[in-house]
Amino acid sequence: MFATIRKSTDDVSRGSNVALIVDAAFLVACLAVGIAALGTSRRPRVQGPPQPYRVGDRVEVAGLEFASAERTLALFILDKSTKASTYSYYASLLSTRRSAADARVVVLVTREQGVERAKQRLREAGIVPDGVVAVDISSLRFRAMPTALLVSRSGRLLGIWQGPLDANGERDLAAAFNGG
Repeated sequence: MFATIRKSTDDVSRGSNVALIVDAAFLVACLAVGIAALGTSRRPRVQGPPQPYRVGDRVEVAGLEFASAERTLALFILDKSTKASTYSYYASLLSTRRSAADARVVVLVTREQGVERAKQRLREAGIVPDGVVAVDISSLRFRAMPTALLVSRSGRLLGIWQGPLDANGERDLAAAFNGG
């Protein structure tokens, strides 16, 4: 009789193990289906930093409209690390423009820099832009200083120059700015 009871207990134990394995397999399958469903859901994705500008992109800067000139050169050049040679290049570039109707120059500054302080620094550097606009730097999609954005009347990016320019970059920017 003891052997019979023992055999019964083994049978129950084996049955419990099988049931446990079946339950675990079912849970794993449910979990896999749930994960797959979450992956295809239409929930909004968390956005990372904005993608850098590319030629042809629409450029929007609060406080700046582009319709008043054929081309607008938006410069973000006021930075502690910007070299004097950069300032003299942009001062020279501004003096070469053909007419105010063709192209205008606007310097973008951070709100922290302030428009009046920026105008003072620009005057000291010999740069006389058509305007100075304070912007929220986080809304702009560039990563280097200085940056020059050439934007069409319709707000489309015609060219972008980032970082210190070599001689070829300076020639390219001057040609694009002057419509050549």
